[in-house]
Amino acid sequence: MRARHLVLLLTLAAPAAADVPPVPNELPPAPTSPYLLAGPRFLETNIVAASVIDTNARTDAPSDARTGRSSAVIGGEIGYPFFNQRVRPSAITGIQLGYWGDDKHGPFSFYLGARLRVSFWMGDLWDFYVIGKADFPVTPDVGAAVRPGLGLGMRLGRAVSLEATYDVLSPLGNQFTSTEHPNLVPFGMTIALAVDPCFSCNRSEKAQVNRNVACRLYNFAKQDGSCEVRAAICAAVPKALEACPDPLQAKRDDDGTSTFLGALADDVPTQAKAAVNRLLQLHHELLERWTAYEKQAAAAGVAGRELSEIWSYAPVPSELRSYLGCDGGPPPPDCEEVTK
Repeated sequence: MRARHLVLLLTLAAPAAADVPPVPNELPPAPTSPYLLAGPRFLETNIVAASVIDTNARTDAPSDARTGRSSAVIGGEIGYPFFNQRVRPSAITGIQLGYWGDDKHGPFSFYLGARLRVSFWMGDLWDFYVIGKADFPVTPDVGAAVRPGLGLGMRLGRAVSLEATYDVLSPLGNQFTSTEHPNLVPFGMTIALAVDPCFSCNRSEKAQVNRNVACRLYNFAKQDGSCEVRAAICAAVPKALEACPDPLQAKRDDDGTSTFLGALADDVPTQAKAAVNRLLQLHHELLERWTAYEKQAAAAGVAGRELSEIWSYAPVPSELRSYLGCDGGPPPPDCEEVTK
């Protein structure tokens, strides 16, 4: 009977219109890290709260007048870490509340800046690093300045950081007015606390997807053939469902679906044989591709790798009957082939 099916494939069947999915490629090996919490990340975010201090005495005030100004910075930071998070450039934007430089810059300013952090000692939980920065406070309608700084920081669990930097402050454009240092304030400090709310949201490697290859057969069965051809096929379905593989000859590619489609091809009238044989041809092509997938997956497993997709192929004759429209109602919705 199997030889007769192959003859029908060669003589009656047109090439299957459905494409057979290619065997998936191997996923690249996951990056490794010698540190417990310093795995691969493509993004780093921080919510920052800082206290900013600069010393610039007034020249038009008594000797006991204040010489320092303190302000608060609240902002958000985004960065891109390299080398197991040892090198972390980032940019910050936020607001500065309070006066800085002189008594005109403030009490509300915009705060922009860039940072570079380089770790000099890193463990599983603690991370100690050098930080360099260049910040740009801007008070609307008054002026802007540049605040470079250099200091040290420590980070706990890659989530909470405490930093201290020594800063200088130089106005851009207009000088600071009525102050001891109108062009460059040489004494300043920033103490900052940062919390990373995205501590674990971007650490996962590229995930595999699941592919139900049987959907390719089901959806093709649903779309192929005219109403007359489908009626002829449905009339032969009950008898074909009673067929079963020969227990003395049953093997992998002589499964229940092959037997069902083979019996269906024997029983349908001539005008429907081509449609059934196209299904049978597609089924055998999918079985061959499934075999190639299993060999590829086994080879990848030996090497400790994974394929980009996890395949399954187990078409069921009763499901195939539904997609042929032989259950007395409309066919089911299209089968979703790829899922996460």
